[in-house]
Amino acid sequence: MVLLEATGPVKLTPLQQWCDKGRFKHVISRRVLEKPIKIRYKQYLGQAYDWSFRFDNGKMYCSELIYEIYKKQFGIELSKPRKIGDFNLLGMRKVMKRRGMGKDQLAVAPSDLMRSEYLLD
Repeated sequence: MVLLEATGPVKLTPLQQWCDKGRFKHVISRRVLEKPIKIRYKQYLGQAYDWSFRFDNGKMYCSELIYEIYKKQFGIELSKPRKIGDFNLLGMRKVMKRRGMGKDQLAVAPSDLMRSEYLLD
Protein backbone atom coordinates (compact mmCIF):
# COMPACT_ATOMS: atom_id res chain seq x y z
CA MET A 1 0.00 0.00 0.00
CA VAL A 2 1.25 3.48 -0.85
CA LEU A 3 0.18 7.02 -0.06
CA LEU A 4 0.51 10.30 -1.87
CA GLU A 5 2.51 12.84 0.07
CA ALA A 6 3.83 16.37 -0.30
CA THR A 7 6.81 16.69 2.03
CA GLY A 8 9.22 17.51 -0.78
CA PRO A 9 8.25 16.93 -4.35
CA VAL A 10 4.85 15.20 -4.39
CA LYS A 11 5.46 11.45 -4.55
CA LEU A 12 4.08 8.03 -3.75
CA THR A 13 5.57 6.54 -0.59
CA PRO A 14 5.14 3.03 0.80
CA LEU A 15 2.80 3.27 3.79
CA GLN A 16 5.14 1.53 6.24
CA GLN A 17 8.06 3.79 5.22
CA TRP A 18 5.86 6.84 5.78
CA CYS A 19 4.69 5.54 9.19
CA ASP A 20 8.29 4.86 10.24
CA LYS A 21 9.16 8.55 9.72
CA GLY A 22 6.44 9.69 12.12
CA ARG A 23 6.94 10.79 15.67
CA PHE A 24 6.11 7.93 18.06
CA LYS A 25 5.19 5.84 14.97
CA HIS A 26 1.55 6.78 15.59
CA VAL A 27 -0.80 7.33 12.65
CA ILE A 28 -4.40 8.48 12.53
CA SER A 29 -6.37 7.47 9.47
CA ARG A 30 -9.73 9.07 8.72
CA ARG A 31 -12.21 8.49 5.92
CA VAL A 32 -14.41 10.97 4.13
CA LEU A 33 -16.34 8.54 1.97
CA GLU A 34 -17.70 5.12 3.01
CA LYS A 35 -16.24 3.24 0.08
CA PRO A 36 -12.61 3.18 -1.06
CA ILE A 37 -11.87 5.86 -3.65
CA LYS A 38 -9.53 6.17 -6.58
CA ILE A 39 -7.91 9.53 -7.04
CA ARG A 40 -6.31 10.96 -10.13
CA TYR A 41 -2.87 11.64 -8.68
CA LYS A 42 -0.42 11.60 -11.61
CA GLN A 43 -0.95 15.31 -12.28
CA TYR A 44 0.52 16.08 -8.84
CA LEU A 45 3.60 13.85 -8.97
CA GLY A 46 6.84 15.79 -8.95
CA GLN A 47 5.32 19.15 -7.99
CA ALA A 48 7.69 21.02 -5.71
CA TYR A 49 6.87 21.62 -2.06
CA ASP A 50 5.23 25.00 -1.55
CA TRP A 51 7.12 26.80 1.20
CA SER A 52 4.99 29.93 0.68
CA PHE A 53 1.72 28.00 1.24
CA ARG A 54 -0.05 29.57 -1.76
CA PHE A 55 -2.88 28.08 -3.76
CA ASP A 56 -2.64 27.72 -7.55
CA ASN A 57 1.09 28.31 -8.02
CA GLY A 58 2.07 24.90 -9.40
CA LYS A 59 3.52 23.81 -6.06
CA MET A 60 1.86 21.88 -3.23
CA TYR A 61 2.07 21.74 0.54
CA CYS A 62 0.70 18.74 2.43
CA SER A 63 -2.72 20.07 3.45
CA GLU A 64 -3.26 21.80 0.13
CA LEU A 65 -2.78 18.49 -1.69
CA ILE A 66 -5.56 16.77 0.30
CA TYR A 67 -7.80 19.85 0.17
CA GLU A 68 -7.44 20.17 -3.61
CA ILE A 69 -7.99 16.49 -4.37
CA TYR A 70 -11.26 16.34 -2.44
CA LYS A 71 -12.51 19.67 -3.74
CA LYS A 72 -11.65 19.18 -7.42
CA GLN A 73 -12.21 15.45 -7.77
CA PHE A 74 -15.15 14.86 -5.42
CA GLY A 75 -16.71 18.31 -4.93
CA ILE A 76 -16.05 18.19 -1.18
CA GLU A 77 -14.48 21.20 0.53
CA LEU A 78 -13.05 19.60 3.66
CA SER A 79 -12.49 22.95 5.37
CA LYS A 80 -12.67 26.63 4.57
CA PRO A 81 -9.30 28.24 3.90
CA ARG A 82 -8.35 30.72 6.62
CA LYS A 83 -6.19 33.83 6.63
CA ILE A 84 -2.65 33.02 7.65
CA GLY A 85 -2.88 35.86 10.17
CA ASP A 86 -5.56 33.84 12.00
CA PHE A 87 -3.17 30.95 12.69
CA ASN A 88 -1.06 30.86 15.84
CA LEU A 89 2.32 31.54 14.23
CA LEU A 90 4.31 33.01 17.08
CA GLY A 91 7.84 33.89 16.06
CA MET A 92 7.13 33.34 12.35
CA ARG A 93 7.01 36.95 11.11
CA LYS A 94 10.52 36.89 9.64
CA VAL A 95 9.93 33.55 7.94
CA MET A 96 6.61 34.76 6.54
CA LYS A 97 8.20 37.92 5.18
CA ARG A 98 11.10 35.99 3.62
CA ARG A 99 8.64 33.64 1.89
CA GLY A 100 6.42 36.49 0.67
CA MET A 101 3.47 35.47 2.81
CA GLY A 102 0.92 38.06 3.88
CA LYS A 103 -1.39 37.82 6.86
CA ASP A 104 -4.44 37.93 4.54
CA GLN A 105 -3.19 35.02 2.40
CA LEU A 106 -5.52 32.01 2.58
CA ALA A 107 -4.32 28.55 3.59
CA VAL A 108 -5.55 25.26 5.03
CA ALA A 109 -3.82 23.54 7.93
CA PRO A 110 -3.69 19.85 8.92
CA SER A 111 -5.69 20.70 12.03
CA ASP A 112 -8.43 22.24 9.86
CA LEU A 113 -8.66 19.05 7.80
CA MET A 114 -8.77 16.84 10.91
CA ARG A 115 -11.73 18.85 12.24
CA SER A 116 -13.66 18.57 8.99
CA GLU A 117 -17.37 17.88 9.36
CA TYR A 118 -17.02 15.42 6.48
CA LEU A 119 -14.78 12.98 8.33
CA LEU A 120 -16.43 9.72 9.33
CA ASP A 121 -15.99 8.22 12.79
